[in-house]
Amino acid sequence: MRTKSSLCSIVLASMFASTLPVVGASAQEDGLTALEEVVVVGSRRQQPRSISESPVPVDVIAEEQFSRGGNRSDATDHLLSTIPSFNATTPSGDSASFSRPVSLRGMAQDQILLMVNGKRRHRSSVITDFAPSAGLGAQGPNIGMIPAIAIESVEVLRDGASAQYGADAIAGVINFRLKDDADGGETRVQYGQFFEGEASARLETNVGISLSDQAFVNLSVDYSDNEGLSRGFQRPDAQRLIDAGVQGVGADSPFGDGFAQSWGRPESRNILLFLNSGFEITESMEAYFFGNYASNNGRFRFFYRPGDNPSTSENEGHASIKWLEGQGYGGSVLNTGFTPYLDGEQQDYSIVGGLKGLLPAGLTYDLSAAIGVNELEHYLHNAISYNVQPTADDIGERSFYIGLFRQQELNLNADFTKQLSERLHVGFGGEWREETWTLGAGEPDSYENEGTNPSGMKGFLPEDSGEWSRDNIALYAELEHDATDRLLLQYAARYEDYSDFGEVLIGKGAARFAVTDDVFVRGSLSSGFHAPTPGQSNFQRTTTTFGCKDARDLAASLGTTFSANGECKFGDVPPTSDAASGAGGQPLQEEQSVNFTVGAGFTNAALGVLTADLYRIDVENRIYRVAAGGTLVNADLFATPRFFSNVLDVRSSGIDLVWSKRMRWSDRMRSTFTMAYNYNKFEVVGQDLVNGSMLISEDDQARIENSYPEHRVIAAVDTNIGNWDFLVRANYFGEHFDVDKGSIPAGTSSPIDPVLFFDVELGYNLNDSVKIVAGAANIFDEYVGRIDSAKYDNRYANGLWYPRRAASNWEGGSWYLQTRVIF
Repeated sequence: MRTKSSLCSIVLASMFASTLPVVGASAQEDGLTALEEVVVVGSRRQQPRSISESPVPVDVIAEEQFSRGGNRSDATDHLLSTIPSFNATTPSGDSASFSRPVSLRGMAQDQILLMVNGKRRHRSSVITDFAPSAGLGAQGPNIGMIPAIAIESVEVLRDGASAQYGADAIAGVINFRLKDDADGGETRVQYGQFFEGEASARLETNVGISLSDQAFVNLSVDYSDNEGLSRGFQRPDAQRLIDAGVQGVGADSPFGDGFAQSWGRPESRNILLFLNSGFEITESMEAYFFGNYASNNGRFRFFYRPGDNPSTSENEGHASIKWLEGQGYGGSVLNTGFTPYLDGEQQDYSIVGGLKGLLPAGLTYDLSAAIGVNELEHYLHNAISYNVQPTADDIGERSFYIGLFRQQELNLNADFTKQLSERLHVGFGGEWREETWTLGAGEPDSYENEGTNPSGMKGFLPEDSGEWSRDNIALYAELEHDATDRLLLQYAARYEDYSDFGEVLIGKGAARFAVTDDVFVRGSLSSGFHAPTPGQSNFQRTTTTFGCKDARDLAASLGTTFSANGECKFGDVPPTSDAASGAGGQPLQEEQSVNFTVGAGFTNAALGVLTADLYRIDVENRIYRVAAGGTLVNADLFATPRFFSNVLDVRSSGIDLVWSKRMRWSDRMRSTFTMAYNYNKFEVVGQDLVNGSMLISEDDQARIENSYPEHRVIAAVDTNIGNWDFLVRANYFGEHFDVDKGSIPAGTSSPIDPVLFFDVELGYNLNDSVKIVAGAANIFDEYVGRIDSAKYDNRYANGLWYPRRAASNWEGGSWYLQTRVIF
């Protein structure tokens, strides 16, 4: 029979049945013993500690609670409904529609380290262009590629941990622990609808297979089909065409909503597979292997290209409509207009294998190798290319391959631990990692000719395409010292050497003191870093080209000269290119952070379990994309180049409160009460001048500071009565800003009002094997406040009456039915 290694996940017999982060205690509560979850993340100690014994705050969410709630698009939504310091906005543009931007404690997506079974997870290939201001330009992992049913528990380390795990762990660490059962399994079938009518269906299966007494395989499969949500209204210009009698306006919608332009969560179809396996070679050696394959197909709609209004002069038609007419085309699209849409085909896979065990001298080892790949291909449909000649009644080819992004990572790790004495434990090791980011060109008809061609999204140019790599090596050491029976001390140091920007040396110190058996205080001080990615350092994408006469006119208006011939370009350039250098660009350096936490907690049979942790994260040299307005550079013929720069210093500070209380009302009835509150203040505390200019305006700084709510609360009551269980959960989002100011006057804000969502779920166990579940998310069908059309004319004119990138979504309510079969 297979045994679990002490280095892997160790789960005690009973867990809190909460829907929020759990902080447990071995205290008697009305005759019910609540045993704690044991965690691995945050320490390499041979004997993993319980949550309350950790010197830093760690949340643990068991799979049973993590998966609660229906009509979730992916694991990102599950984190959003369980961790208040975690935020994720509605996908709303280009590549970011298929790799959702997320945040922890107000920090960017690439300042969170994502791990699976304690191993670093590879990044998404997408460099986020459409995201809340605080996360613009980030490149982090795509959480949506991990199926919820494969997860045994989720550990969220809310503390800086770069000294322990390497780059990116500035805001914290999220570690997904995979199921490792050698037999049995579960199948879930779910169907749901939003109150607006869109359907979602999901089929999930997890099965454990015993290959022998020494070997197991645990396999998880998740298939989902989510219709695209439509939460806008008919654009005013499209409505004018309809009122004028034009037939067919909005008929080209792939979502069937009849709108000329659609807003809401993209349509998606996903198949996610995860495999976890182990083989006991000897009593002191185990081989392990885990990995995933994911295929994600999504569809996102672009902006409407209006047709000619036959009765008024208010709408003269889009430029591409005029071009079609000039080429002799006379079909109905001239009047109806058209709306392109983008299909993203995403492939994601990883393979991790290794050996771990115990040497005779008491030294444990874990040797592993890993490869991870994320690739996103872009296909544009229902578009018009100036490179395709129409006929009188046929536009010609309207679908185009735009190009691809690809991220590949190779990791080699060697980790060792040793119990030096009863009170002293040491961990040490090394890592080698290579990252490669690729931009692949589109087909010629997607980029040839001038302007934004084809309409919707220009293809990636061959001269912009390429493959860029960098590698790094790391050495680390970690020491845990039980200085007394009540005082735990933890120290860590890490050295890394990167091939592109150089060396980093960081450290961490943490402590926990047990004031009594039920009361403790804890704190930590650490330095950390986020390394610029090869994508950020080399991204180049020309989005618009125009004649150099226009560039000379612009130069003249700026009091400069511009004498180049041929075409001039606008777009993104590498920070070391001639175009960026002329505008103040420099090679990217690492972001540097200092993290400080101090907290306390207590366990009490009458009051439950409560922890409070204050934190502050200071980040220097935050990488951000800037645009050197009005800069003209002869060398690369770029006007107003955009590039990444270590331009900002930011600070995130706040407090986390987590409370849990379990009550037994009778022999058949018990409840768990949970509440988690996060207050987070995000500030821009400094900005480097580029060529003497401040490239991020005060208005944009305000939007960076207010991208996410200062106040988040998640509270729940989970009650079990015999074969029934009933969950009520509330999720509160405080005030924050929309990312785009539209036509709002300079210096004014664009607030999004607070909103409160309620979820309910009722389950009934027919027998030991079958459970029926019915539930509703956002049962009162709450939405964020609609925009002021007088201020947000750029939103309203495009058929959207909600803030585009609110942290609180504008999906509305939904219901679902689910059947679970355990075998």
